[in-house]
Amino acid sequence: MKNLLRLDGWQNLITGLGKAGVDKSLNTQMASLTITDDVQLRNMYHNDHLAHKIIACMPQDALSKGYVITGLDDPEAVYDRITELKGITALLDSLQWERLFGGCALWFGVKDGITDADSQAQELGKLDKILWIKVLDRRYVAPRRTSVVDDANAENYGDAQIYDLRGREPQPNGTYRTTTRGIHRSRLVLFLGHATTDDVRESREGWGLSVLEKVIASIRRNADAWAASGYMMTEASYGELRINGLIDLIAAGQEDTVKDLVRLVNFGKSVAKTIVTDGEKQSYTVKERTFTGVPQMLNTFMLDVASAAWMPATKLFGMSAAGMNATGEGDADLWTGQVNGYRENVVSPALRQMIDMVLLEQGIEGAEYEITY
Repeated sequence: MKNLLRLDGWQNLITGLGKAGVDKSLNTQMASLTITDDVQLRNMYHNDHLAHKIIACMPQDALSKGYVITGLDDPEAVYDRITELKGITALLDSLQWERLFGGCALWFGVKDGITDADSQAQELGKLDKILWIKVLDRRYVAPRRTSVVDDANAENYGDAQIYDLRGREPQPNGTYRTTTRGIHRSRLVLFLGHATTDDVRESREGWGLSVLEKVIASIRRNADAWAASGYMMTEASYGELRINGLIDLIAAGQEDTVKDLVRLVNFGKSVAKTIVTDGEKQSYTVKERTFTGVPQMLNTFMLDVASAAWMPATKLFGMSAAGMNATGEGDADLWTGQVNGYRENVVSPALRQMIDMVLLEQGIEGAEYEITY
């Protein structure tokens, strides 16, 4: 394919604006997608407070007020069973690991009458009892490509029916052996990660991206800005020692004399707070750094992080609303709308699958009910 020459757009032949070879901004291009490795994502979650809040706040707020099931004869039995299985804790963990690693799954261990060695890889049978719920993040589970449905007339066309769990099995000699176990999709609740294109999902075994991908650069710039300003605070004032003929002393090989003089000045400064110098040959002054504009600069970096994270600064940084007549209600309404959308599109479908599994355990199939928060 031939390279196409773009001829439309703003251009000024006098100033050079928009002219190739003159306007340097035309050389700015979007770099190729660089995916952050899992170790760095994990470290950011544990060590960076902003990354942790970006990951955790949305799921925690979505589930903070609990949930209500209407339309069932005995919803209390469902609540009690999910509590017994620690289902909400598992759901919260799954939502966070999906946001952090770009994908996760809830695995239901059940008794369903299937006792074969590869029972977990078979479609769920008649559910007798839920034994446990395990959280599997993207690093340990992936779709089995040979199990993808290729019937275009099927409702689940293109979906893998078996997911492979990758683990480590301890050996008698103290080492570990990599193992793979197949799990049928009917035994899983899938969280497919942050939205991305099909080619990127293909390269990531069907999973999406971490929500931190678009935020990492902003978090790094913000951290660098705060570190630099912190260093400025430790050096808010600094001494300046002037020595007449300094270059000549160094050229004459008297570096040790200069070093001894500097050490003497620093020692005197720290002990007596009084500096004694040769009035004709030396002078010592204390200079103060200026911090004009630093607070505004830091605020700009903070707003950049909030924008990249799609979070109000009042939520992410705990800042008070700024501006005349500002109450923060606008930020609160914006965040509430985002949380409601997240509940509807991500939390409720997963919670409904969990409730359906509990109902199947109780011998109830096809029940109609509503979930509210």
